[in-house]
Amino acid sequence: MMARAMTLEAKEEKKAFIIKEAFKLYENSTFNDFRMIDLAQACNMSKGILFKYFKTKEILFFNMLDIEYKHMLDKLEDAFSNETLITVDRLKDILARLTREVFDPNTTLVRLTRIKNVILEQNVDYDFAVKHKVELTKQSDEAMRHIVKKLSGITGEQFAKIFSVHSALLYGYLNNCSTSEVMKKVIKDHGLSRYEIDPIEETIETLSIFIDGYLNKK
Repeated sequence: MMARAMTLEAKEEKKAFIIKEAFKLYENSTFNDFRMIDLAQACNMSKGILFKYFKTKEILFFNMLDIEYKHMLDKLEDAFSNETLITVDRLKDILARLTREVFDPNTTLVRLTRIKNVILEQNVDYDFAVKHKVELTKQSDEAMRHIVKKLSGITGEQFAKIFSVHSALLYGYLNNCSTSEVMKKVIKDHGLSRYEIDPIEETIETLSIFIDGYLNKK
C-alpha cells in the first residue's frame, strides 16, 4: 500500500520544524561546523528526507536568515507604531534604540548576515534567489510605507536612504571592527583601550552625523 502524500500544509509544518531545530543547533555552532546529518538526527529523519526540504545547507541558512530579517522588520514597525509625528531628532533616537536592542554582535541575525555575501549568496540558485529577494523586498516596502506616513520633514526617499546607510554602516562596523575575546584580553592586559571600537555605538554616532549632513545639504 502506497504512503499517502503529505498535504502542502503538512509540508510547511515539517519545514518550519526543521528550521526550528536548525536554529537550536546553530546557537552553539558555526556555519562550517554545522552538519546536516546532525540536523537530520535532531529531526528524527534521514539525511535524504532532509535534503528534500532543503537542497543545500546554504538554502537552509538563507531560510533562517529570511526569518531573522522578518523579525527585524517587525521590530522596526513596532518601534514606530506608537509614534504620531516623527521629527529628525526622534528618528535618531528610535534608530539608536533599535541598533542597541536588535543588532547585538552575538545575535543570530548578525551572525547569519556576516556570512550572507561571502558564503550563502555564492551557493544558491537563481530561482531561490528570486524568491528570497522578492518576498523580503515586499515586506520591507510595506514596513517603509507605514513608517513614512509618520515622518515630519523627511521624505520617503530620504528615509530609504537613511535606512540603507544605517545597514551599510552597521554591518561594516560589525564585520571590520568587532573584537574577538582574545583581542579584548590583549587590550585589557596592555592598557590599549583607546584602540577598542564599539561597533554599535560607532554606528549610532556616524549615522547621526550622516543624517544631519544629508538632510541639511543644499
